[in-house]
Amino acid sequence: MDLHDARLSETYRFVESTTVRQGDEIIIHFVVGNRGSAAAPAAKIRFHASTDTQITTEDYQISGEGTLTPLALNQVQRFEARRTTENLLQGRYHVGWIIDPENAIPESEDWANNIGVIDTEDYRLVVLGL
Repeated sequence: MDLHDARLSETYRFVESTTVRQGDEIIIHFVVGNRGSAAAPAAKIRFHASTDTQITTEDYQISGEGTLTPLALNQVQRFEARRTTENLLQGRYHVGWIIDPENAIPESEDWANNIGVIDTEDYRLVVLGL
């Protein structure tokens, strides 16, 4: 198995309500695929906010982690995640995610293909003060 951010089209990767107040809920839309050699089990996913387009564990984590449903071989699935911005400071951010952040699922390729980011300026998240 090989879970990855499936960049089918930018229209599937966006944040609703791109201007919010600290603590507001945001809805993140994204696509994940399995291009490996076997079905993929359920996997953890963590969402992050970054001042650049390089999403890492050092970036602000956006309210907890989620779980992706299992994916069959070559399956691509759209997902939606609701998160709150209580731990984000006022500023402009790129929203991204890390699939299987603890590398619990053995994959044929683990080299950063499990990281996705909404890197278009139209969907940059603006967090206002309280």
